[in-house]
Amino acid sequence: MIRAVIFDMDGVISDTQKIFSSVESEQLKKYGIHVTPEKLEEKYAAMSDRPFYEKIFKDYEKPLPNIETLMQKKWEKMFMLTEKNVEALPGVVKLITDLKNHNFKLAVASASLFNFIENVLQALKIKNMFDSIASSEEVKNGKPAPDVFLLAAKRLEIDPKDCIVIEDSINGMIAAKTAGMKCIGYVRKNTKKQYPADKIIENFSEMNSEKIQKL
Repeated sequence: MIRAVIFDMDGVISDTQKIFSSVESEQLKKYGIHVTPEKLEEKYAAMSDRPFYEKIFKDYEKPLPNIETLMQKKWEKMFMLTEKNVEALPGVVKLITDLKNHNFKLAVASASLFNFIENVLQALKIKNMFDSIASSEEVKNGKPAPDVFLLAAKRLEIDPKDCIVIEDSINGMIAAKTAGMKCIGYVRKNTKKQYPADKIIENFSEMNSEKIQKL
């Protein structure tokens, strides 16, 4: 029985994934890596910072700069850009409210920094809707490893098999399934390719508490 719903944040709750991709794309140009925000989202979304930088510099056969410096500059820009400009994605707050009203336990599990997650949820005025928050900075391995979702379930005190994850990235979907959880893939532009999720939706209006309970 589904008792808890765990949301990814960037690209699921908030529009911050597109901001991440733009910031990273612009940052990487300085190191001779020319990759579009769309390509970054497709291949690298939901990865933690360190493995992301290690992988992309390896993929493009470029020498790896100091990762701490890259991370610091990226997050300075992210906090600045999202201070007043963050928005919830269409329909997600209505779904969160519906789930809360039907006594589901709710969590956020994200690759973002813990403070950034809190800031975004506060800005959207929905932080009090969630029973717990888990960040990939708190676990050994980020997505596609299951660690952050397992941490969220532990904090909710819910068995992973009774949790369902809502994710937009393939890495996140893999992480959810590896954690032994069901997964809803939120794919706004479904190209009909295969996703490692139990159900694919293009709009949050396709989901409600009753439908989630039946998955």
